[in-house]
Amino acid sequence: MFIPSAKIRSYLSQEEIDALPTKMPELSSRCAVCGERGADLHHWAPTGIFGAEAESWPKDYLCPRCHREWHERVTPQLVKKDECPLHPAGDNGGN
Repeated sequence: MFIPSAKIRSYLSQEEIDALPTKMPELSSRCAVCGERGADLHHWAPTGIFGAEAESWPKDYLCPRCHREWHERVTPQLVKKDECPLHPAGDNGGN
């Protein structure tokens, strides 16, 4: 969530502001596992199991390779590889 700096300054001292955690926008799309750029947001609670409730569970960024590996290890029964966009026919994982 973005909060304008003027609003923050009206409530907090500079010392308190400096202590706040920040999210660097240029790093937000890096894979949480390998650090590769261009990662997509991944639901740790699979929508195939949790349905709409998955939105309230944690998410993080994963590159296609790490995303594919996560599903192969954690949810292999959820999708057939030849029917999943993460596992296109003939795809051997790339990279």
